[in-house]
Amino acid sequence: MQVDANTISSGNLIDLNLGAIAHTGDAINIALGASAPAAQALVVSSTSSTSTDGIIDLNINTAADQSADIIDITSTLGIMDSETFQAIDINITGNNHTGANTINGIAVDLTTPDPQATEIGVNVGDNWDLGISSTSGIGIGAQKTLTADSTTPTVAGTSHAITGNAASPTLISNFTNGTNGQVLVVELGDAVTDFDCTASNIACGGADITTGAAGDIFTFVYDGTNWNMVQWMDVSATQTGADVAEYFGSTETLEPGDVVSADVANPEYVRKSSQAYDSRLLGVVSTLPGLVIGDPNDLNQIALTGRVPVKVTNENGVIKAGDYLTSSATKTGYAMRATKAGAVVGMALADFDGQEGTVVVFVKATWFDPVAEQKRAVLAALGLGSWSVLSASTEAVSDTVSETASTGASSLVGPAADGSLGVLAEEVDLLVHGLLTANNLRVTTAAEFAGTLVVKGLATFEGDLVVKGAFSTGSLDLSGALTKTMTAASDLSAGDPVVVTGANTVARAGGPDARVVGLAAHSAGAGSSVRVAVAGTVGGYSGLATGSRYYVGSGGVVTTAPGGDRAVHIGIAISGSEMIVQLFEAASPPAPPVVDTATVDQGPTVTVDEGSGNGSGEDTSSSAPESAPAPSPEPSPEAVLGESTSQPSDTSGASDADQAPAESPASSPTP
Repeated sequence: MQVDANTISSGNLIDLNLGAIAHTGDAINIALGASAPAAQALVVSSTSSTSTDGIIDLNINTAADQSADIIDITSTLGIMDSETFQAIDINITGNNHTGANTINGIAVDLTTPDPQATEIGVNVGDNWDLGISSTSGIGIGAQKTLTADSTTPTVAGTSHAITGNAASPTLISNFTNGTNGQVLVVELGDAVTDFDCTASNIACGGADITTGAAGDIFTFVYDGTNWNMVQWMDVSATQTGADVAEYFGSTETLEPGDVVSADVANPEYVRKSSQAYDSRLLGVVSTLPGLVIGDPNDLNQIALTGRVPVKVTNENGVIKAGDYLTSSATKTGYAMRATKAGAVVGMALADFDGQEGTVVVFVKATWFDPVAEQKRAVLAALGLGSWSVLSASTEAVSDTVSETASTGASSLVGPAADGSLGVLAEEVDLLVHGLLTANNLRVTTAAEFAGTLVVKGLATFEGDLVVKGAFSTGSLDLSGALTKTMTAASDLSAGDPVVVTGANTVARAGGPDARVVGLAAHSAGAGSSVRVAVAGTVGGYSGLATGSRYYVGSGGVVTTAPGGDRAVHIGIAISGSEMIVQLFEAASPPAPPVVDTATVDQGPTVTVDEGSGNGSGEDTSSSAPESAPAPSPEPSPEAVLGESTSQPSDTSGASDADQAPAESPASSPTP
């Protein structure tokens, strides 16, 4: 059939009137056959149209109690191979339009709403992988203002709303006229709107939200009974939720801060903890969670990790920050300080010294053993890492360290090959408020002991030892020097003899000087600290003659030849580069007296027996001529420091070069 519209100026091109009787057939039935048609069943085209009523205008009225589909598309698809099927395909080609125009692919309007009906513009049923897919944006409609000052404003016909309340406060307890599955985004247009989260149809946490500010945005999803909050954008940054919570059911009425355990009588439910060290501890009822997961129908938000206020008692002692908490023995739903091995709910982040109250806890349900924790702290302090490397002796060591032992170590080492404990002191501070007992303690750099140090085995100090308290010893084996820290008044090199020039100040000796107090243990610049060796071994030399004595020479040089009337002895070389410090002032031998034999009264001649050296004046030969004067023995250190010059000669086996050279022979006095 072909109809030429150009010959018809009014009326309908095709007019089908089925009448009021019931028909079982179709007004128009187009069958395309079994094969793919080369033509389309219905084509309506127009190059230019001024129609304002639509190209296809369907005006359908239904009778009472009648269900009908205005357009019914039913299709059974055959086997497809990389094909695309579209029940409705709409392609619109735009143009360079002018003015404020609106182009809708599909526009669905409801002229007269039915208050008793659930009216859905587009309803996507089951079995679709995606109900709606869009490569463009998806809008939720224009923002509508909720009824002012209403505690149960209607949200019919909107998913995007804003409050405009003036009454302070306006506590919203429900949104009315919602549809199951409806998503609602609410912006606060004021600072007086609050949400009832505890006794209403709004599920938004364990406490009412009363800190909202203008600009805050809340997102809710309606489950047919309750509006479940899934997001809160807080522009004022006053939201304090800092935990991750999960919805759990319970047969009990729970409150924020309650300690809960798994309910063995009701699977996947929780109950208040009712016994000490409850092995089924799970978490704490959240006060204001930062994130909630799970099924909102279970209602109770249980914090599984994060910071949460927790109900506590002091029945097991005062709670300090860092204490682990377990379930109370006397108060249902409360926590107490854990003092023995058992299940814990988390760690206190603040102190509590009252009887009952709340304290912020980092929730982490786990097992805690204070004894094991103490031993692990000892292992960390001693650098052992794990119990598997402990021997009986090192375990005994750990048991003697007090509970307050702490370490700031970033790196520690374990036992050395000889079984001693190694501590890298440049990386570790080990503080022990009790007794530390060790067979061997190896410190490889500076160590400071402000109190008493008792070492029953070997203590090896390869660096420096600074003792600020009392120091006493029966015997002391030094591989280095005993030093005093002073200030250098001049540039010093290692091994330089130094003299006192001021209060706690030294400078390089300019020559033999009784003020020499020691040797510089290392190089130091003027104005800096220098350790002055007063005993022990000093290195840094080269070319020393092993076994030789050394003195302060002219200009402060170290020499084997004493100079001046009072020579300053500084040490004996034990190798080509080291010497043992021995400080004393040694007198040079006196010059022999001048005797004029021509004028001497020839009385009895007295000679000194070199073998006996008694100097007694005994007459051994009345006629023998006067013997040549014998050299006096070198004075010993004791003679210099103390008061007597008649000491035995040095028989240590030192070479002649070690002895003070006799500038002139000395003789015994003649009476």
